[in-house]
Amino acid sequence: MFVLFLDIFHLETILTDQPDPKKMPFRPIQTYLKEAFTIHERALTISKSVRALIRWFFELLRNLVVVSGILFLSIKTQSKFLEYIALAGLFLLAAYTWTYLDVWIVRPFHGLKNQRLGMWLDIILFLIVVVGLSILSDFALGSLVFKISESYIK
Repeated sequence: MFVLFLDIFHLETILTDQPDPKKMPFRPIQTYLKEAFTIHERALTISKSVRALIRWFFELLRNLVVVSGILFLSIKTQSKFLEYIALAGLFLLAAYTWTYLDVWIVRPFHGLKNQRLGMWLDIILFLIVVVGLSILSDFALGSLVFKISESYIK
C-alpha cells in the first residue's frame, strides 16, 4: 500500500532525486494543482494573528467559567477551601490581565524641554491610564465571575 502511494504521487523521485519521465503520468495534474492553489503569505500572517487573538480570548473565557464554577460550588457547598481556590483563581486571572497592561509605556511628554516636568507628567498619565485600566479590568473580572456564579444559584 505504501509503495502504491509512493508510486502514484511520485514521492520516490523526491526521495531519490532521480526523476523518471515514464513513471510520472500525473505530472501535468501536479503542475496544475501547484499553480491553482497558492498561499498568500501576507494573508497567512494576518490569519495567524487573528487566530492567536481568538484563541487568547476563548482561553480567557474558559478560565472565567472555571473560576465561576469553582465559586458556584463553594457557595453551594459552603466550603471555605473552594472559596479560597476561587479567590486565588480570580487573583491569578487579574494578574494575567495585568501582564497585558504592564507592557505598555505611556510617554507622550518625553520631548518637553523641561525633562523633569515631562517625567512627572508621564508618570501621572501612566498612573491614570494604565493603573486605571488595570483596576477596571480587575473589577470587571471579579464582577463577571460573581455574576456567572450567581446566575447558576438562582
